[in-house]
Amino acid sequence: MQAKLKGAIMLMQEETPNRIRKDLLIVALSVIGSTILAAVFDFFETFHGLSRNSEGFELDDFVLSFPFFAAIGLSWFAYRRLRDAKMEILFRKHAEESLRFTQFAVDHSADMNFWMDNEARLVYVNQAACDTLGYSKEEFLRMTLHDVDPEFPKEEWEECWQDLKRKGENFKESVKRSKDGTLIPVEIRGNYVEFEGKGYNCAVARDITERKKQEQALRDSEEKYKSLFADSKQAEEVYRSLIHSSADAIVITDLSLKVSYISPSFTQIFGWNLEELEGKNLPYIPESEKDRTNSIFREVIEYGTPYHGFETNRYTKSDQLVEVSISISRFNDHKGEPTGLLIIIRDISENKKLEFQVQKAQRMEAIGTLAGGMAHDFNNLMMGMLGNISLILYDLDESHPHYQKLKNIEKQIESGTELTGQLLGYARKGKYESRPVNLNTVVQDTLLIFNRMRKEIRTHLELSGDIFGIEADHGQIEQVLMNLYANSADAMPNGGNLTVKTGNASHQIMDNKAYNPKHGNYVLIEIIDTGSGMDEQTISRIFDPFFTTKEMGRGTGLGLASVYGIVKGHGGYIDVTSEKGKGSTFSIYLPAMDSTVRKLFEEPKHIDPMTGTVLLVDDDEAVIDVGVQMLQKFGFNVLSASNGGEALEIFERKRDEILLVILDLIMPDMGGGEVFDRLKEIAPGVNVLLSSGYSLDSKAKDILNRGCSGFIQKPFNMNQLMDKILEILPSPITRT
Repeated sequence: MQAKLKGAIMLMQEETPNRIRKDLLIVALSVIGSTILAAVFDFFETFHGLSRNSEGFELDDFVLSFPFFAAIGLSWFAYRRLRDAKMEILFRKHAEESLRFTQFAVDHSADMNFWMDNEARLVYVNQAACDTLGYSKEEFLRMTLHDVDPEFPKEEWEECWQDLKRKGENFKESVKRSKDGTLIPVEIRGNYVEFEGKGYNCAVARDITERKKQEQALRDSEEKYKSLFADSKQAEEVYRSLIHSSADAIVITDLSLKVSYISPSFTQIFGWNLEELEGKNLPYIPESEKDRTNSIFREVIEYGTPYHGFETNRYTKSDQLVEVSISISRFNDHKGEPTGLLIIIRDISENKKLEFQVQKAQRMEAIGTLAGGMAHDFNNLMMGMLGNISLILYDLDESHPHYQKLKNIEKQIESGTELTGQLLGYARKGKYESRPVNLNTVVQDTLLIFNRMRKEIRTHLELSGDIFGIEADHGQIEQVLMNLYANSADAMPNGGNLTVKTGNASHQIMDNKAYNPKHGNYVLIEIIDTGSGMDEQTISRIFDPFFTTKEMGRGTGLGLASVYGIVKGHGGYIDVTSEKGKGSTFSIYLPAMDSTVRKLFEEPKHIDPMTGTVLLVDDDEAVIDVGVQMLQKFGFNVLSASNGGEALEIFERKRDEILLVILDLIMPDMGGGEVFDRLKEIAPGVNVLLSSGYSLDSKAKDILNRGCSGFIQKPFNMNQLMDKILEILPSPITRT
């Protein structure tokens, strides 16, 4: 292309002088002719007195018009020259721009480009040639083709050169020798071009190392099976048996793609049998995939290169689209002549579904981690606010003019705590304290509350009488149910029916789900509404945090996200099925206990407060400040530490005085778990109240299982803190 553009410029430069000479000749002939005619008429006028013709025409006037016509000719010539000059400039500009684009494309081509003169000297190479063979451009320009192509002897060059000049192009496979001596198989296409009177071979070489490996592997495989089948009288039966028993669909066609064999798996997946398709083309290709598919078939048939893992869609006999992965290879007869194609088709529909589920789970896990971290930090911030409000209220009488305003602020902070609780629920860090729960009781209680709020919704209960018990956080299960009730009610703005069912189930009924449930018994809750329903796109995002179909300001998008997190945090699973205009069904599976649950709550014991020394450990200065003041209000002597190392040092010195350690779970350098273990080594009977902006997650539960006395989630007020302390220190013992 580059040579053609340069040739076009040269041709234009050669033709321009020719056009000028031609135009000048026309003008000159016009002027000369006009002059001769003027002289002739002047002669007749002088010697014959022919100044007027018979009609009275004056010859002088006619003669005087000749210069006028000459001027017109000169003007026409000037116009032609200006037009040609403008066209020449524009053409040259476009040609030079095209040359720059072409040069850039060649320089940055992924294939190697070599330009050689008629003596096989290299006059140009691109960057791909340098990168592949290891030579610099300067080294290449001192070399000939024979230096990098050991399979091309010098004595054959002249014949090859003449053949290239005659045909204009050639194609061959060869090898290139790199600077370190490695031989690289290449596919070379040569093109003959002429520039400034000289001929060049513009050769494009493509590295085919991987293709050669595949071809060799295929040849090795073919030789292996040829040998195997040659030794067996039942070779054809063995071959057909292998194909017949394959789980993948197998099709054999001739080179015109006419079917000669289909396996039973093909019939099972797509519905057609051999009688319907023999001698015909496969009818299962969607219109949108035909061009791409035909291109692949042409390449395999022409070059014999196998094509693996072509993912596409194919129709079944019943016009259902199936996601498949197709591999195609060409096979030869006993003479080595191409005979037909072997097509292997794998149904990957289920794999794609699982892949989508895994990607979705990973995305939600990542968002959950982010949400949990945000909620933890926000809870620490609110701890300072709630603690200070609690301290102020502790000293104020209810009649104080600011008392009610402070109580309102406290309520707003608690509302913020509920929001972070939803975030922690989604992050699966929201299981507070598990205990045996009777799900029927929770369903009845929550539905009773819901009925009072949404009287336009008709509710129906179908509860199993012998339902298994579950071990769960009672408050969070209530949150799950109330969020799902509210979601159903929002889908029925003009009223409708809401049905809640409970029952026992096992992992076997979940076998066809996208997840892989643990073996055992489950309790199933189904929440069915007659609302507007959802499309597939909405269902795919319904559990994402902050996703909502409500208008701005009418929803946070955290309700169903927290439902998902809480259910997962309890080791359960959740499904949703829905159709536009036909309502939705949410199914929740929670791991069951070995027996039913009767008694749900125990009456709390009344314990008198006590005094003593408390060690408060937290890396947040605001939490330390407000926590010390709250404990001092209770009458405790308070020691504080801002990190694990400082806490251990204080406890080592004051362990006989310290009645209780309030320990933050998440701290830099030395976390709460390590500090707890070191405290137990110093004093095995130490009382430790674990504190965190996170809820009771697996890390906190592990510390509790190692002997930690209790857990409290930040932010907390004075009453909540005192209740936890009294749970841990029931005896009215005072240490001073």
